Amino acid sequence: MSSNYVPLKVLGLGKVLSEKVFVATNDRLFQREVTLKNQLRRAALSVPSNIAEGDARGYSQEGIRFFRIAIASAEETKVQLELSGKMGLIELQLSQSLFNDASIICRMLNKLIESRIKRGSSLG
Repeated sequence: MSSNYVPLKVLGLGKVLSEKVFVATNDRLFQREVTLKNQLRRAALSVPSNIAEGDARGYSQEGIRFFRIAIASAEETKVQLELSGKMGLIELQLSQSLFNDASIICRMLNKLIESRIKRGSSLG
């Protein structure tokens, strides 16, 4: 990593989302819903993991592919958060807040992809 490297803001938000999901699913209400708990955690953890992977690949198509995978994981997280809230496994307000966080991440990633596509073509 060069000394000029600046971490992506969206990566930090992805990490925070993942941490919050892990805390929220640690509640006793999730003890009986192990499958949903594990799937939600995997989806949330996949968001920052794929953002980091995409960032490491720079402006390549492969890097952009990882950002798209991160978006898909965030969308999966949103669906599972919505279901968890409706099922009473997570407080509805927390579920909605985390859903909104994931939506922000999706929007930021879409803008990042657009930027990388434009800038990537000018780098070659």
